[in-house]
Amino acid sequence: MICPAYHIEDEEIQEPPVKKARIDHETSDSMKEDNIQDTTNWKEVFQELQKELPKSGIQTWTNPQHAVFQSVQSRMPELSVGALKAGKGLDRHIAPEAGWEDELPIRQTVLLRRFSSQIEMLPAEDWTHLTKAQQRRHAKPSHIMICVFASDQKRSVSDGDRPVSNALSNGKAEHPKADTDTAVQEISPSVPVNPVDVPTWTPVSASVSGPRFLDLSEADQGIVRKLHTNLGHPTAEKLARHLSEVNAKSDLVSGARDYQCASCAERVKPGLSTPGNLKDPKEFNERVSIDGFEWESNSGYKAYVLHILDDATRFHLGQRTRRESEVTSRLVKNMWFQWAGFPKQIIHDQGGEFMTQEWKDLLCQNGIQPLLTAAPWQRGRIERHGLSKRC
Repeated sequence: MICPAYHIEDEEIQEPPVKKARIDHETSDSMKEDNIQDTTNWKEVFQELQKELPKSGIQTWTNPQHAVFQSVQSRMPELSVGALKAGKGLDRHIAPEAGWEDELPIRQTVLLRRFSSQIEMLPAEDWTHLTKAQQRRHAKPSHIMICVFASDQKRSVSDGDRPVSNALSNGKAEHPKADTDTAVQEISPSVPVNPVDVPTWTPVSASVSGPRFLDLSEADQGIVRKLHTNLGHPTAEKLARHLSEVNAKSDLVSGARDYQCASCAERVKPGLSTPGNLKDPKEFNERVSIDGFEWESNSGYKAYVLHILDDATRFHLGQRTRRESEVTSRLVKNMWFQWAGFPKQIIHDQGGEFMTQEWKDLLCQNGIQPLLTAAPWQRGRIERHGLSKRC
């Protein structure tokens, strides 16, 4: 039996269309228009930043009297500049600091291209609608980048809610956050120009330093900032005291006392209402700490050592003795009270030699305030030949 043959034409297989990246035409148009802007008047600003900025890191300006701050404000009269951030060798946008959302919603980025040395002004944007990742998204490879955080001059001060900037609206509805990856909007050229010489607002989170710090030269201000950062952000009083102890210039000491770090101001904890607190000792013999420990040598010799430490100067003395109350009281008199006088406070644990009536009478008769710890600090034996400490 012969089966009939059928001719079947193969269907043409079509490949799926290639997905194209969604492009915000309005953003691309604004970028094209923005690149055409005249940026020749920014050359002096970048020449000044070339001298001001360190090789690495980001520097922040919040003082409206600073020369760089005033130069930028004069070139952006349509905005009220509140803070500047700049750095070298960056290719990402510089993120703002916490607390700038309500007063500085506009971010304007101006950069000096890394290879072509051309000055470009990227489109202004309302960064308050961006995520953390979008705030630090890729920009363009730059030799110097400066981000200007400002508010619109026409913004109503009496309005309780944060208004949408007129410089960003341009008479168009804002795009939803999910529809664009950059949320960039162009500045309207029709915004009236209202030049302001000195802004009257300073960001809350970026505190302004005192006049003695601002009177220092740029080099001396950089020294104070670097010391403050490298030493773990000490208080202004502590930094000034250490500079005075190493015989630094009087201008640096007074400037360090007036320096206010923006990072430290953001991390200040709210004050607690406590009934009382212990003040740090400032003079010798104001507060001393006393304790004893057992020591054993390699040859097996054992001894009990009583140790006294002054909390203000860290001066200390130690002497071999016996662990008895009468011997301890007599030794403290001869080793410390006889030449240094009676301290105001003594810190010790609740060891047996410090819990007797004789020791309590010694403190009360001489007006010494005892500060007791919860338990003995350490009981055990310290061996010199590398064995562990047994408590």
